[in-house]
Amino acid sequence: MVLAICLLFLVTALVRAESSNFSQLKRSYMEWPDVMAVGETYPMQAFRDYYSGSTLLKRENVTDKLVYISTDEKVVRVLPGNILKAVGPGVCSLRIEETDKSQIWRTSKTISVAASTFNHSTADRSKNEIVAKYKANKAQFSFNEYNEQFTQLPSADSPYSLGNLKDGMLLDGLRTANFVRYLAGLPDRLVLDQQLNRKAQHGALVLAANDELTHEPRKPLAMNRAFYDIGYQSTTSSNISSGVDTFSEQVVGFMDDIGIHNLEAVGHRRWILHPPLKNIGFGLAYTRQSVPYGVMQVFDTSDATNTKVNYDYIAWPSAGFFPTQYFNTMAPWSFTPNPMTYDLSQSTKLSVELTDEQGKRTWTLNQYDSAVSDNDDFFNIDVSKGDYASAVVFRPSEAQYRDGDTYRVAIRGLMHRVKGPVDVSYEVNFFAIPNWQRPDGWSRERSEIATGMIADDNEQQGQTADRNNDGSDGDKASEGEGGASKSNAEVAKDSGAQALWNQTLQTASSITSSAYQALQDQLTGLKNWLILVIGLCSLIIALLLFLYLLRKRN
Repeated sequence: MVLAICLLFLVTALVRAESSNFSQLKRSYMEWPDVMAVGETYPMQAFRDYYSGSTLLKRENVTDKLVYISTDEKVVRVLPGNILKAVGPGVCSLRIEETDKSQIWRTSKTISVAASTFNHSTADRSKNEIVAKYKANKAQFSFNEYNEQFTQLPSADSPYSLGNLKDGMLLDGLRTANFVRYLAGLPDRLVLDQQLNRKAQHGALVLAANDELTHEPRKPLAMNRAFYDIGYQSTTSSNISSGVDTFSEQVVGFMDDIGIHNLEAVGHRRWILHPPLKNIGFGLAYTRQSVPYGVMQVFDTSDATNTKVNYDYIAWPSAGFFPTQYFNTMAPWSFTPNPMTYDLSQSTKLSVELTDEQGKRTWTLNQYDSAVSDNDDFFNIDVSKGDYASAVVFRPSEAQYRDGDTYRVAIRGLMHRVKGPVDVSYEVNFFAIPNWQRPDGWSRERSEIATGMIADDNEQQGQTADRNNDGSDGDKASEGEGGASKSNAEVAKDSGAQALWNQTLQTASSITSSAYQALQDQLTGLKNWLILVIGLCSLIIALLLFLYLLRKRN
């Protein structure tokens, strides 16, 4: 009996020891994360290390130990050194096998890789942080003549030539686009895509060849169909502009979205501030009269696979400190709530209360301010059809945004999907970036830029954009301009002459285009008449031949 009890005790101890080893193995194994984040790494050797205290590895007949990953490399990847790295959202299976001559022991674990989260925040930024970001992203490329922007000049006349832009031009556009996204509290890691650059260049050349700003351009005379098709695909999936010869300038113009045809939706701005945007491209070409046409490819959602932007709303100008140089006095404000949290389509009683704290003036904007005009109060709720989130667009009349001004925004009656109608408020503190330099072409002291930008109307163009939003009064230059050598009066005089010259060129171009169109219409009509005459003559000849053969037979 004693011997039996001793044997039972010994067996129990061995079972407990093995159970302990197995529990330790299981516990260690379960320490592997159920969810990894993009960019996280883990040594795969740790799996084998977990077995070091287990009797499973001490068996003499163990011939092989294998670790398998059954997954797409877009989710996880094995790096040198046997390191497992999460590279993209998804699910993969990690399998461990112990094989011997008699059996195969295996187990597997499912690992999920979640998209990294970017937390939107602007209210707590300091002026110094924003200025430092501006300095890191300010435009660096400058030129005096338009041909200095290219390593190879494009040609908008037959035979057409695509040309090649200098890297400095493209990089300045990228820097400015990333800076405005930073100001809005979004991921500022846009990248230039060479294919999109080439696509955008095709689009710009087609616009320049037609000398017409439209998202749906006609095929220019004698242009190769394949060339035109790429250009058409570009213009129908991009922001487009005319009269702007630098990409930094172009991006800021898109963000302003000035003009009665942009006012209701500010679509150019909202594409640039679309949270999942990552890959962009730029293109530029000139007409015979040296009018620049530009394209910015923005219809992209590549970053959505790697990053989830956690935001309550996206505002322009954004909450907290905001530089005056990046918001035009004629530009509309925009408020884009997270569609997962709020439903603008049900916010029928929504209104905006905008207060100038220094000027002690308050604007109340609602559905009764929906009339589109150049300067009056304006309000609109643009409900998205699925491309980007819906937004509230509003503009106060006669507002000024100077260094030190504070504006309080109160959105009232916003429909929360759970709580019902709620109010959202925030403050914008305007300040001037010291020693600010106008991007690219602005360094040539042009105070007015004729910029045409359209949303979805292929017959309409935007209005001239005044970029003097530095808080200056009369002939006194703002310190934010940094280095202007002419007085405002002199600049205005030069601008007037330039505007007259531009108007002359535009008129001549319009007359030429009209004459060309009229000639084309006449040729089209003549062609149709010619076809009709040839058809009638053929019919008469066939009839006479028939009568001749009939008579000869009789």
